[in-house]
Amino acid sequence: TLFFNKFFCVNISCKCHAMASPSLSGSVARKTLSAALTALMKRLGNLIGCGHDELTITQGATEALSLVANGLQLTAGDEVIVTSHSHGSALYPWVLQAQRRGIVVKQIAWPMPLSGPEQVVGAIGAAVTEKTRVLAISHVQYSDGAVLPITEICTFAKQRSILTVVDGAQACGSV
Repeated sequence: TLFFNKFFCVNISCKCHAMASPSLSGSVARKTLSAALTALMKRLGNLIGCGHDELTITQGATEALSLVANGLQLTAGDEVIVTSHSHGSALYPWVLQAQRRGIVVKQIAWPMPLSGPEQVVGAIGAAVTEKTRVLAISHVQYSDGAVLPITEICTFAKQRSILTVVDGAQACGSV
């Protein structure tokens, strides 16, 4: 991202904006950059198990999590569940939405070390109500490196029509 921002100064999702850089004038250069970005997105999608068209590259996890929190149309009373082990970048965008829109941010805790997936899913289940719209959780907790059972968590949430926002910043290097 730093390379892209330094030399091209456009959003990657724009593929190849004609004004990206004087050095990129001409359709051959734009096609080359577009092909390279598409290839990169495909490799990243394969790594994390999604299609390249489901990815957006940002400057980092903080920006990505903030974009999600600010982009959802939550209203007063809607609940977002986070954990006591959430990184500030995964927590504060929701706190800001609570101040702006009146959503409710519920923070849950579990004992450490974790005894198994059922302990985590059980704690989440105990916090869910009919007003829960979002579960914002880390795949790998930054505080202690615990790997959470993200498949089970996402399955649980999906069965209840709850959107899961996964902070995967530490996951690729840890899982």
